[in-house]
Amino acid sequence: MDLILYLAGSLVLLLLWIRAKGFEYVIVHHRWVFVCLFLLPLSVVFDVYYYARAWLVFKMCSAPKQHDRRVKDIQEQDGSLYQKLRQKLNCKNAFPEVYDKICKAARH
Repeated sequence: MDLILYLAGSLVLLLLWIRAKGFEYVIVHHRWVFVCLFLLPLSVVFDVYYYARAWLVFKMCSAPKQHDRRVKDIQEQDGSLYQKLRQKLNCKNAFPEVYDKICKAARH
């Protein structure tokens, strides 16, 4: 309880001092007050938020257990657009088929 009263009293005195001197004066001549009391705590909160967000995104969206499902989704994609583009750009013989790149039997 004493710590809270001490911090509250210090904050009140700081705010009164800023009001008497002016906010611009404090920012220009006493940057450490602004940095220590506002920017550093805000930076910590920002870092904790983004760390928690990244952890949640990793666990919810890109977990290793979903790897097999995503591979299956890619394998089920239709290759007709790829073939149309190869035909349109006249590069059917320039590059091997996608399957040929990954299939050992087609490479040897």
